[in-house]
Amino acid sequence: MDVIFNNLANKIASKRKLNKKKIIVKVGPVGASKILFALRPNVFPPWDTPICKELKYTMSGEGYVIYLKDVQNHLLTLNRECHSSKISINNLPVILKREKSSLPKLIDEYNWITITKKINPQQLINLMKK
Repeated sequence: MDVIFNNLANKIASKRKLNKKKIIVKVGPVGASKILFALRPNVFPPWDTPICKELKYTMSGEGYVIYLKDVQNHLLTLNRECHSSKISINNLPVILKREKSSLPKLIDEYNWITITKKINPQQLINLMKK
């Protein structure tokens, strides 16, 4: 998986000219995660630079594979918690009013809110009650 991720991240996304200078823009690790998410939203969560830095992942295929394993572990824990509350984890997006979000995307949304946007979990809970 890390080889696929790195190959995708190193693909050329665009070529431009700026002041007669050719600029090549690559997909990069954030773009690679978003492309994989677009192709398989129930399998691959997207990530961004603040999330990677905060959670101490390298911006590489190896880092993304570790992130995937961590997301899988979060989902397994969440599944146990849902089961003990007699809730199907598959109903969680509906319960959270995020019907269009896959389970990996819910993890991403939580990370984006708490890490990228720096909203603490208690603020998040208070926002959800409204």
